[in-house]
Amino acid sequence: MIHREGRVTLFVALLLLGAGFLAIDKWVQIEWLTQAYLILALVLYVLVLQFFRNPPRTTVAQQGDVIAPVDIQTGPFPGFPTDMQAQFMALMALCEGNSLITETVFEN
Repeated sequence: MIHREGRVTLFVALLLLGAGFLAIDKWVQIEWLTQAYLILALVLYVLVLQFFRNPPRTTVAQQGDVIAPVDIQTGPFPGFPTDMQAQFMALMALCEGNSLITETVFEN
């Protein structure tokens, strides 16, 4: 399964690879160079396919699992990163109870 946002990129990449192969085949008369381009193009296309794959994901939730409130304080490495505050705040909005996020890296 390919991610829907990657379909256009895959189509454009396939068109560019095809156009490149046709150009190499027409203007380059060295057989091994044409074959090397074809192999490289196919490898790169497989890598692009791998990047845009959309594997099925499962999350295991047991009956009675809860998200517990937690207090965090940001800090320089190896402390809690300031970049994760927004995501953590959204997660803590789902828990029952109070959580406190304290910023200590930036003044404002």
